[in-house]
Amino acid sequence: MDTPLAPLPPRGFVLLLTPPQATGQILAGLLAPLALRGPVRVVDGGNAFPAYTLARLLRARTLNPGTALARIALARAFTCHQMTALLAALGSDPIPTLIPGLLTTFHDDSAPLRERRLLLAQAVAHLRRLGRRAPLLVLETQPPDERTSTLMQMVQRAADRVTAITPPGGALPHPTLCL
Repeated sequence: MDTPLAPLPPRGFVLLLTPPQATGQILAGLLAPLALRGPVRVVDGGNAFPAYTLARLLRARTLNPGTALARIALARAFTCHQMTALLAALGSDPIPTLIPGLLTTFHDDSAPLRERRLLLAQAVAHLRRLGRRAPLLVLETQPPDERTSTLMQMVQRAADRVTAITPPGGALPHPTLCL
């Protein structure tokens, strides 16, 4: 099943709402063609990086999957503070960036909601900055967690495009990008 992301925009901030059970497969399907073409960044907030699935997809498309895997710069954030700091540290190079589970890092109840909102506002400013130069995809699960619905609204308002993937009959989608 193709996602509505074909073709990938040359720049812009896209929020992609995915079924929870399909996020890894969708992320791998998006990463594989990007990594075959050039460098790509992943800032993983949900510990969702699908290494095995991605390697399998790349092996099916190239004789040297290691070259494509080496083009992926992976960083992981476990807290809202780490996510905001990682986004702030990213240069504005025209490199596609994928961020699965951004809001997962903002679920941390040890930080007051007011502080998480302030940090998310900073993170959103960085997302907009990154999206001005290259494609930026934030993958979030749907429906949003009730605790973070106001945070999800902040991200939705900032996105240039919001796309929801709803698989027919419960089948997991396999995204294809036309690059």
